[in-house]
Amino acid sequence: EEKKRLEEEEKRRREEEEEEEKNRLLEVEKMRQEDKLLQISLDTTPEAKGNEIEAEPHPLMLAMQEKLEAQG
Repeated sequence: EEKKRLEEEEKRRREEEEEEEKNRLLEVEKMRQEDKLLQISLDTTPEAKGNEIEAEPHPLMLAMQEKLEAQG
């Protein structure tokens, strides 16, 4: 009876490990797809290069611009 209980525990542990592995693989695949979508969204055609909108400027740059405008 003890042997049977141990076998059932081992089986349950293996099933849990398989489930965790499956979930981890799904998470990795999801991250790959998100990265792929991000890369596609960042790719631009040659004609569009140079017309790209820059990311939000750094707060210190904004402060410097305001200071220069106030002096001018």
